[in-house]
Amino acid sequence: MSIIVTKTPSDFVDYLTDPGLAVNDMNIPLKQYVCSVPQFGGNAEATQVIGYANQKIYANEATRKKISAYTRNIGRLTTGQGYPDDFILLMKHMADNMDKMRAAPELKYKEYFRNPNLDVEAILNKMVEKKVFGLDCIGFVSQYLVYAGVWREYKTYYPADYRREFKPVKSLGEVERLCLVIWDNYHIGIIDSVESYDEKHNELLVNICQSSSGEAKGPQTNYGVTLRPLPGSSYQGSPKFKIIRIGSPAMPVPHPVYICKMPGLVYQDDLVD
Repeated sequence: MSIIVTKTPSDFVDYLTDPGLAVNDMNIPLKQYVCSVPQFGGNAEATQVIGYANQKIYANEATRKKISAYTRNIGRLTTGQGYPDDFILLMKHMADNMDKMRAAPELKYKEYFRNPNLDVEAILNKMVEKKVFGLDCIGFVSQYLVYAGVWREYKTYYPADYRREFKPVKSLGEVERLCLVIWDNYHIGIIDSVESYDEKHNELLVNICQSSSGEAKGPQTNYGVTLRPLPGSSYQGSPKFKIIRIGSPAMPVPHPVYICKMPGLVYQDDLVD
């Protein structure tokens, strides 16, 4: 049975970053990588600031409801895996209560709160820059699958766990749009489009979407990435492919990958009559 999607991974990148999330009369580009793992930057800033907005400032004073009561899962916002609608709700909550946020004793010395020249939009953008808001690699891929209607809700998978639903390919000839590219069990992205195949050199030119931190930060599309088989190399039986060209903006993680495809998953424009 086919699972037909009408939105590509790059559509999701654009929704998040160009022009960005619609917050009141503003657009806030989510151009940041946030990960709860300390070696990848940690999430201390997100935990502190989002925690204050939820615990100390009621979304509804009359009922004393916290903003978490209106979100799908506020906890995922602090780990880089949040639903876009939850980011929007929280940013609106902060924007509507910015005076309270700026006056909080534990927050008022933050760079984005202590600068009197910053308006609300500039503060929210600065908060993205300082890693209050952002997505990690797993958050991006999983939330794309929700955004596209493949999944109904976020699934708590590590990168290698996606093989429960996406099956490893053995050759570049099997690779299509919406295949996952996975780095062992520590990083993940998704193929936005297959541009060409060089039969002579057995190389595949693709565009890849992911969230990471490198030349570009957060959700991004890496154009012109070239893949080639890497004979004799695999991860738990999944054949690996070498990244020959890292594209533009440059792929933050250039190490070999394995590639997985969900049976039946197809973008509407790729349907064969």
